[in-house]
Amino acid sequence: MMGCNDMKDLNFFSSYNKKQEKGIDKQSILNVFLLVSFIGIICYGSYNFYTIKKLNSNISSMQNQITVKKNDPKYNEILEKKNKIKDLRDNISKIMSIDKYLDERDVLNEFLLSDIENNLPSKVFLKSMVLNPDIIKIEGNSQDKESIAQFQHNLIELGLFQEVFIPQIVDNIDSFSFIMDIKYKEEQDGAKAGQ
Repeated sequence: MMGCNDMKDLNFFSSYNKKQEKGIDKQSILNVFLLVSFIGIICYGSYNFYTIKKLNSNISSMQNQITVKKNDPKYNEILEKKNKIKDLRDNISKIMSIDKYLDERDVLNEFLLSDIENNLPSKVFLKSMVLNPDIIKIEGNSQDKESIAQFQHNLIELGLFQEVFIPQIVDNIDSFSFIMDIKYKEEQDGAKAGQ
C-alpha cells in the first residue's frame, strides 16, 4: 500500500470549482496608476527644479550686466541726457500751454491792428499807439477834420469797441493833431477770458 499513500489526490474538478476571473485585477490597476503618478510627480518636480535653476542663473547674469552698466560712465551720461530730455519736454509742454493761454487772453492781436490800419483814411497819419489790455490810445495827424471823423466812424462800424472817443483835436498851421481813446467792449473781454 505504499503506492496508494504516495500518490497525491488528484482533483479533476478543481478547475470547475474555481471561478474564472474575467478582466484585469483592480489592485493591479491601482498599483499601475500609483506608479505612473509617482513617476509623473518626480518628472514634474525635476523639470521645475531645472527651470528654477536656469531662471536663477539668468537673473544673476542680468544683475551682473546691470551692475556693469551702472558703473559704465557712458551709461550714466545717457541716463543724465535722458533725464534732461524729459525735463526739456516737460518745459516745452508748459511753455506751449502758457503760449496757448496767452493767445486766448490776447485782446491786442495782429487782427485788431490790421483792422485799425485798414480803416485808416488816406489823409490820417498815426504818430503813436499805446496798447493796454482795456484801452488803446492813438495820437495822430490829419490834413482835415473830416478824415479824423471818418476814422472814428470806421472804428465804430467795426463793432469791436465799446467807445471811440476823441478828447482833443489841435489845429496846427498845416495839419490837425488828435488824440483818440478806444475802449474794448465788455463782452469781448469776457468772451476772450472764457476761451
